[in-house]
Amino acid sequence: MYDDHPSLDPASSLTLKTSFLKWKPDYDSAASEYAKAAVAFKNAKQYDQAKDAFLKEAEAYENNKSAFEQAGMMLKEMQKLPEAVHLIEKASMMFLENGTPDTAAMALERAGK
Repeated sequence: MYDDHPSLDPASSLTLKTSFLKWKPDYDSAASEYAKAAVAFKNAKQYDQAKDAFLKEAEAYENNKSAFEQAGMMLKEMQKLPEAVHLIEKASMMFLENGTPDTAAMALERAGK
């Protein structure tokens, strides 16, 4: 997919790889790198590659379940509790669906403090 522009994909791919010392993929960085690649492809009029990069960007953002929790915590700080509860519950459910019930419980616990 990135054969014409090999420099556009490695950064996003590396952020998603895990290793002995890096246990979780960095979806925020990957999304940012995919967005840069998508714009470069779009500017080069390589629309198929741009579409693919935009879709990978969206997928990276979707995989970043903690973003919902973080947004909920910001709403809690702003005293917008109904909205905060909605986002934190959404994050918790996503963690459960992902097979990490301990993370779901911690998200709810942090919100309750």
